[in-house]
Amino acid sequence: MTAPQMCRPRDLQLQLVFYGLAPTHAQPLRKPGRRTVGGRERLQWLEARNASRGPCRDDPAVLPAALRGQLALFPVRHRLSIQVCRRILQRPLEGYDELVVHTAAYAADTGIGRPMQRKLVEMLRLALAVRDAHGDDLVDEHVLDDIPNYTRSVRAILERAGMLRPTPPAPSPCIGLR
Repeated sequence: MTAPQMCRPRDLQLQLVFYGLAPTHAQPLRKPGRRTVGGRERLQWLEARNASRGPCRDDPAVLPAALRGQLALFPVRHRLSIQVCRRILQRPLEGYDELVVHTAAYAADTGIGRPMQRKLVEMLRLALAVRDAHGDDLVDEHVLDDIPNYTRSVRAILERAGMLRPTPPAPSPCIGLR
């Protein structure tokens, strides 16, 4: 690597700095995309690779379940999204069927439609997966802050099912102790 004749030449990019203008990210001149519109090339090798893999519906790398009753030293925050939910769609979750029934009852009470019910069930699946990842029996209320959508409805359904552990009140400071 130290001999110049052994190293492959690299592309160099010249960066121009204009004072007073916001810096922008460098963009390549040729950007192959997934669409054929506008002269862009299709990434056929990427599509073939993704098709051969198939959708991963129970990815063990996403929110792996912990042993029940384990205590965490620090609270863990998660970045939850719809993509995470899609990767755990076929994971068996304890109490999931009961939550689907409570979601239907909640929808009947509030008048929400089937598409909204499907989204609520996805968010409830995320909450149960985080519960299993923490090794708990109930969903902690602070987990609802990590859920991307419909937090109030998810909270109401979990409370209705008795699966929500409320956040304990903060201890009051002791004044006057010596």
